[in-house]
Amino acid sequence: MALVYADAGALVTLCVPGRGSSVMTTLWNRADVIVTSRVAVVQVPAALAQARRTEVITGEEAAAALVQWQRIKHGLYVMEATGDRGEHAAQLADAHDLRADDAWHLAAAVELAHAGGLVAAGDERLAFAARCEGLTVVQW
Repeated sequence: MALVYADAGALVTLCVPGRGSSVMTTLWNRADVIVTSRVAVVQVPAALAQARRTEVITGEEAAAALVQWQRIKHGLYVMEATGDRGEHAAQLADAHDLRADDAWHLAAAVELAHAGGLVAAGDERLAFAARCEGLTVVQW
C-alpha cells in the first residue's frame, strides 16, 4: 500500500482509542505515506479540545492525545491550501453539499487520485463524496 489520504476524523482515531483506531493504525503502519490537508492541522487539536470540553475524554486523555498528535503530525505529508485547490474545493463543496473543511480534504484527495491509494475518512458525507469522485474509501 503506497499512499493513504486521511481526513481529520481519521487522524483523531490515531490519537484517541475508539471506533476506527485499529483500521487507521493498520493503515499508518502499512502505508508508504499518509497525506492530509493543511486544514487537518487545525481540525485535529480542535476536535480533541471539543472532546475534552464535552467530557467525551478527560483532561488527562486530552493531554496524552495532543502529545500523540504532535508525534503523528511530523509523520504526515501535508498538502498546502493553494488558490487552485481552493477553487476546486469550492466546486466540490457545491457539487456534494460539503462543509468547507471537508471540501478542502476532498480537493486534496482528488488531486492525489492519479497516484492511487486510499482515502481514510472519518466523516460519512466526505466518504460518500469521495466515492462519487471515483476514489477508493476506507471507512469504519
